[in-house]
Amino acid sequence: MTDIQFSSLLSETVNAPRLSGTKVKALTEIFTSSLDVSHITTFYKLNRSLPQGGQARISSLYVFDALSRGAKEGLKGKKKVEAKRCLDALEAVAESWIEGMIASQGKPWVEGKVCLFILVIRIANKKGS
Repeated sequence: MTDIQFSSLLSETVNAPRLSGTKVKALTEIFTSSLDVSHITTFYKLNRSLPQGGQARISSLYVFDALSRGAKEGLKGKKKVEAKRCLDALEAVAESWIEGMIASQGKPWVEGKVCLFILVIRIANKKGS
């Protein structure tokens, strides 16, 4: 599947009134078959264009989670280098979100069970918060 097809399915999935598990699974399969960092760039650009606090933003978090899990699974396969690059790119996306929180709120909101807790603390420490 081409980048354009991935982009189209991603946009359709995120902007739908309800999140479709089938479409998220299809996106994950496309992503894990190639482990192409350009898919993460596409995701990041789309996510930046979404309105704050809407359904699309929530759906994009589910897609982010699915792509992250797919990249993590990729570490077990033959494309370990590609999977590591994808995980690094996904971490950069998460880091940009947290930096945005720090910039807009001074300190990130952290709930005790957030899986990115260590990343939040590391970024907050870099910023001197």
